[in-house]
Amino acid sequence: MESSGTCQADLVGIIGSSGVVSEVVNGKRAISKAQAKALGDYFKISRSLFILFGNWALGIGHWLFVIRKTTNQ
Repeated sequence: MESSGTCQADLVGIIGSSGVVSEVVNGKRAISKAQAKALGDYFKISRSLFILFGNWALGIGHWLFVIRKTTNQ
């Protein structure tokens, strides 16, 4: 995530505290439905990706966010 300018700190307040974000990003905590909605809104993708694919979808969301950010400049 950090390579594109997006970091874990960007998700603090969106899905929880820095500790919660760290656990989610590192696969130590599952993504809740509320977090899936928040992540879907943040990355502008369907929350169902996060519900269906869990933490793995963070990578998809991140890269879609990067692509959108790059193409909208």
